[in-house]
Amino acid sequence: MKPFTIAIVCLVLIAGVSGCKRSAAFDPGADGPAAYQITLKGTANPSTLFIPHNEPQVQSVITVRAIHNDGSPVVGREVYLTKDSELGHFANLRDSVTRETDANGEVQVLFLVPAGTVLPATITMHIEARIHDDTRLDNPISEIYDFIPIKVMPAEIKKITLCGKVKLAFGEDGEGTGIPNAVVMLTDSVTGWPMVHITRPSGSWCAEVDYGWMGTITASLSGYTFSPTSYTYGVNNPVSESRYDLDFISTSLPSLVVNPSALSFGVSTNDQRVSVNSSPSGVQISYYATSSDTGWLTIRHSDDATDRWDSTDLITGPNSIIIRAETNPIGNAARSGYITLTPSDPDISPVQIAVDQEGDTP
Repeated sequence: MKPFTIAIVCLVLIAGVSGCKRSAAFDPGADGPAAYQITLKGTANPSTLFIPHNEPQVQSVITVRAIHNDGSPVVGREVYLTKDSELGHFANLRDSVTRETDANGEVQVLFLVPAGTVLPATITMHIEARIHDDTRLDNPISEIYDFIPIKVMPAEIKKITLCGKVKLAFGEDGEGTGIPNAVVMLTDSVTGWPMVHITRPSGSWCAEVDYGWMGTITASLSGYTFSPTSYTYGVNNPVSESRYDLDFISTSLPSLVVNPSALSFGVSTNDQRVSVNSSPSGVQISYYATSSDTGWLTIRHSDDATDRWDSTDLITGPNSIIIRAETNPIGNAARSGYITLTPSDPDISPVQIAVDQEGDTP
């Protein structure tokens, strides 16, 4: 075969092979086939770490997600993470770690700064996340990466005071009546540890946290919902100054509860005690007590006949009252009446105590 003919045959064969290769896959663009383009994105939570001297180690959760350009997760691929500083380490004292992406295309690792670390100044370090993309036809082995910044700061050696009040949205003082025995919980977002405080009789609460504390503050009490639902200190607003206005306000209305709610008397003069409480328990409610018939039915605060309440007296509960029924005269039939307890706050409903007395008839 002549050299010229051989050259023509070789060119035809090369062209044929090239044509088969291109028809078996997507036509690559500048960055490879679009279907295989990968985006890698990482975050650190928290992204700001406060390092106190001689305290337990602190940690940040590094999350990295790899997705295809169509939004689907990159599953079962290894992501390599390393750090650019001598500070801290991954789990098991590692300076680097490799994890395989899960069904969501994610990997998660812990970055830890050990106890007793002395940090003279603020340092911004980076966690580098890399993944090999070996599916691009024009560049079979390339690396996609992201840098995840973590700011590490020395915590000031001081405590910060956080205070507030758990209260109703109304009250005689215009500021809202305090709710005692509510649970205020401060949950540390780094350690997960809770601090629990019970509100005082005034509804107030106070707690001390470290400078730079991050977490969530909530209030709870059976039968109540509060606004706001929580206060949150995060990486963008860690605790740096004292606060005394972290109030939780409930629009739930309390109510007066009497026990017993009905009384039966014999013919002769007699006293019976009635306890007056609130629901929920412990909320102070001021009220006026009135009788349907002051001729034979009176309200007292002791067994002394002269120690009685007038209808204009403001009584503050929880407490107890004594109801006295005078002797039913001879020949009188049985009679009935009631005592009404009317809260000074018009939003709270009044309650009544039913009273019956036997008659003195043949």
